[in-house]
Amino acid sequence: MPAERNDPAQSTAAQTAKSAVRAVHGRLIRGQRVRVLADHFARMIPRACTVLDVGSGDGLIDAAILEQRPGVSGCSGESLRTAFRRVQLSIVS
Repeated sequence: MPAERNDPAQSTAAQTAKSAVRAVHGRLIRGQRVRVLADHFARMIPRACTVLDVGSGDGLIDAAILEQRPGVSGCSGESLRTAFRRVQLSIVS
């Protein structure tokens, strides 16, 4: 007989599977995506300029770009608390 939809054991198993998928994605895919995007954008950015990143999310791409291009400075319009923890930014008013 199939398990019922509200079966707590099935719900726990599904939550465990989702957590495992998130962990693998975070370690493998997300890191690679950040590196690829940062490499791409770092090649496009002129030397000694300031970049305004709108929609910066967690600041990982910004941090990776600034590691590759030390002469570039970054300003973030969103998620400043998170971004300030990851990269040194200045606020443009």
